Amino acid sequence: WWNDLWLNEGFASWMEYIGVDHIQPDWHMMDQFFLDIVSPALELDALTTSHPIQVEVKDPKEIESIFDTISYKKGASIIHMLERLVGEQTIRSGLSRYLKRHEFSNAVTNDLWVAISDAWNNKKYNFTVQELMDGWTQQMGYPLIVFDQENDTNIYTIRQERYYQAISLNDSLINNRLEVEGGLDFRWIVPVDYVTNLVDFRDSFILNKTSTYEVEFPADVLWFKANLNNTGFYRVNYPKHIWDGLITQLLREHTIFST
Repeated sequence: WWNDLWLNEGFASWMEYIGVDHIQPDWHMMDQFFLDIVSPALELDALTTSHPIQVEVKDPKEIESIFDTISYKKGASIIHMLERLVGEQTIRSGLSRYLKRHEFSNAVTNDLWVAISDAWNNKKYNFTVQELMDGWTQQMGYPLIVFDQENDTNIYTIRQERYYQAISLNDSLINNRLEVEGGLDFRWIVPVDYVTNLVDFRDSFILNKTSTYEVEFPADVLWFKANLNNTGFYRVNYPKHIWDGLITQLLREHTIFST
């Protein structure tokens, strides 16, 4: 049913880049994927007028409104993020199970998550694929991952909050609407990774809905960059001196970062 339109269109939007990248690797399709798919989805989904990927459709007249950037481009982006977490082989195996189980029949979003979960040898995390992905399909918006430095030490607390673009959150009408919809309290299970100017100091972790994550960086860390290759559907904010370190690195030798 149309509630799961994104299963067709979001998946196709992702797969067309994967397919062409396989045939023509010199075209660097996954660099274009961020520019053409992820970035427009982040821009639109940061507005209070966005909507979840999964939208209940009760009347055929509502169908046209969901053929949009959220269904196509955010849908593609979150599958890309999931592949980064579980691995390419798990996605392939999960998709194979999904297609065979529902051949000549209908499917809903959870059928895809169950198939991928069955293929994922997950002993590291205490959540299922469905628990991870429901937050990204059933809630509008996405998180801002914030690195807070603790009192001029090398210890940073990493937390999440919902990201908004170009609005005043002091506006009472906006706040009232968000409170009614529960939008102020949206939280996600977020796969986070980062690198630093020190080749051997990098990490990946899961930021849960209600907890923070703490890391102590070595004293000689000049900068760190989270969300490698921007495969995560979120934005990141750092303290000013880390932004300054990233700017200095970009001016000195920008090719240390991927496109």
